[in-house]
Amino acid sequence: MLEQASKLSYPAEYLLIPDDALKILVCSHCTEPFNQPVTLDCGNSLCLACLSQIRNDTQKNPCAIATCTASHNYMREIHVDVVLAELTKICLNEAESTVPTIEECDYNQSLQNEEGYSECRAERVPGSPGVPKFTDLLSTEMECQICYQTFFEPVTTICGHTFCLGCLQRTYDHQDKCPMCRHQLTYDEVSHPCINHTLTKMLHLCLPDVMMERKRQLDLEISQATEEVPLFVCSLVFPGMPCHLHIFEPKYRLMIRRCMESRLRQFGMLLPGKHGKPFVNYGTMLKIKSIESLPDGRSIVQTVGLYRFKIKEHWNRDGYFIGKVERIEDDPSMENTTSEPPSVDSENSSSLPSLVAEESPASPEEMVSIVKGFMNSLRNGSAPWLLQRLDSTYGDMPNEPEEFSFWAASVIPIDEYEKYKLLTTTSTKLRLRMIVHWTELFREQWWFSRGGCATM
Repeated sequence: MLEQASKLSYPAEYLLIPDDALKILVCSHCTEPFNQPVTLDCGNSLCLACLSQIRNDTQKNPCAIATCTASHNYMREIHVDVVLAELTKICLNEAESTVPTIEECDYNQSLQNEEGYSECRAERVPGSPGVPKFTDLLSTEMECQICYQTFFEPVTTICGHTFCLGCLQRTYDHQDKCPMCRHQLTYDEVSHPCINHTLTKMLHLCLPDVMMERKRQLDLEISQATEEVPLFVCSLVFPGMPCHLHIFEPKYRLMIRRCMESRLRQFGMLLPGKHGKPFVNYGTMLKIKSIESLPDGRSIVQTVGLYRFKIKEHWNRDGYFIGKVERIEDDPSMENTTSEPPSVDSENSSSLPSLVAEESPASPEEMVSIVKGFMNSLRNGSAPWLLQRLDSTYGDMPNEPEEFSFWAASVIPIDEYEKYKLLTTTSTKLRLRMIVHWTELFREQWWFSRGGCATM
């Protein structure tokens, strides 16, 4: 019988026993199995009774977990973590109703009572008729009720329900309530939540192969998304800048829906082309931040620019363009150049303005200061209403030269195809030189040199 037992082998998931899971499903405060577990904003979990012992009347309290540096508002409404509570219940019931596995049995005692050994074996062999596998019981509880797949990056809401991070964020774009109980959720809760640490450990313990496959699919999706992206032909947007879109064309309604179904929620924005071309060669990747669906099917989409790209190839899919793109960044080797940058997209833009290196400030910081002075003079004298409106749209002026160059490019009132030259330029210094050149042209205008417009 001992020889027979030594030959037994089960898949790794079959070897999971309640004691393994209960080592994870313990309160970080009392170190006992969870009793009405509560998951905090930081992703740590503890018993409701333990939390009640440390709650006080202040809104900001240090986390009950000694190793955590977060602070919490314990005065808010507290709800039990539904998934952790159910997992703990299953493990405790299984631990009480079953005897140890063969691997855990004391073989000497089992051999003394062959009938007892048989009972031990029969009761614990996974897959026995009429007896669900322990792992199956747990995995059923670890399914997202939005995508109906095993949790991936699980986050627990204030109301105690758990969803995949990506699923919850996509759902929040359409409604600001919990998909399970309709409890009101805030943007801060959903935009940057912490992963449920305990549940994540359970997932990797019980379903390691599933987790590896989900991760592989995610990596593949990200890899494909960085090369093949949907393209929106509309206007010019710079990295870091917001862009509000009114979506009404059927082809773009479909495109936005598909973007929302993808994990990245990104698409490329391009200017319409010239001379028969559908669009220009360079664009900006946009990320969808929120979407407001209107009753007639239109939608208001808020996006933000992420990075610039160059079109490598493109094709049509269901009425809109799809493209393979190459991400582009500034070239550090060009920061010390004093020559004009080449026109990288001559078919859609005229040659760059003639700039004399000697007349330009020596450093990007000096050029930022000049452009800021121009903007401040507009705000304080000539057109304060203009800068106030721009501040509300594009935010305050950044200080970092690269970010500032894109901010100034968005704000300065010049034709989009002229500003498109900035998008194709891979040098912050050269972009700032162009912007300084444009501001000098504005200063030469009669209305500016005379101190602004006269108010009658």
